[in-house]
Amino acid sequence: MLAGAGASVLPTYLCRGELASGALRELLAPPVPPSAAGQVVARVSSSATAAVAAGRAGSVGQST
Repeated sequence: MLAGAGASVLPTYLCRGELASGALRELLAPPVPPSAAGQVVARVSSSATAAVAAGRAGSVGQST
């Protein structure tokens, strides 16, 4: 981004200084900032199913 071309979705905390200095500018501001929550996707038949289930069991604010 700082090289002079492109667009990206960045959390404000990663570019607060560049926004303040004018090195970067915000093109679109969503009415509701995106969630910082991570998402895990796995096929049911995946060999990683047990690991995914363990991760789900330990997640905070899990929705099903």
